[in-house]
Amino acid sequence: MTCAGELPGSTESVDVAGPEPQDLVDMARRTHRARGREVKLVPTWSGLFGPEMAGNVLLPGEHARIAPTTFDAWLEEQK
Repeated sequence: MTCAGELPGSTESVDVAGPEPQDLVDMARRTHRARGREVKLVPTWSGLFGPEMAGNVLLPGEHARIAPTTFDAWLEEQK
């Protein structure tokens, strides 16, 4: 995730990520399940995310700020 302007008036962006790589579709499934929704998510390369988004392209950059909160911990806090 990229956050723009951490300080008021700043236009610099900062790459922010959690401590573990996650699968985006799996995260969506787990989020729906935690919210009591049963949905069928089918990964596809048509639409907004094409094949160019596969692999490690969504991983944070070399100078990213790595937050200590895991996805599981964040999801637990949402209940």
